[in-house]
Amino acid sequence: AGDQSGDEGTILIADVPAGDYVVTETQAPEGFSTGTPQEITVAEGETATVTFENVETPPAIGSVRIVSTGPEDVSAGGGTYEVDGVEVTDNGDGDGDAAPGVILIDGIQVGQYEVTETAAPPGFLGAGPQPADVAEGEAAEVAFVHEPAPPETGGLEFQLQDPEGN
Repeated sequence: AGDQSGDEGTILIADVPAGDYVVTETQAPEGFSTGTPQEITVAEGETATVTFENVETPPAIGSVRIVSTGPEDVSAGGGTYEVDGVEVTDNGDGDGDAAPGVILIDGIQVGQYEVTETAAPPGFLGAGPQPADVAEGEAAEVAFVHEPAPPETGGLEFQLQDPEGN
């Protein structure tokens, strides 16, 4: 005997023998918890109704831990990174780790992400995006290895004059 209702959110099972039953929801809609089992009595010739209240379950979350280094594993602090629309600067708002070059972003939903560097640490060239696989209750570790930026240069113009200004 399957669902004979046809209405979304309603299940009708016909021809249930009269008697007492415990009705259990075995699968809730995605993102919701199952309801509590309920006792009902089906009377002869009647349709008993039971309603399950499904409570929304919060999404599973984890963290992303970004480690930013330069040559020889020297910390490269001060960069800005983006994960799932959340942008955090090293030791700024949203960084859960005070160590320079280590950025901890909490509250990221479980899933696979691309972590991008939106601003390189001062004195370093930018690094390409890195993958992160966030698991529930865990910190996905992502490494950004930077090369030093070339020194900034400018020009120098000399004017040579004799004591008379020529």
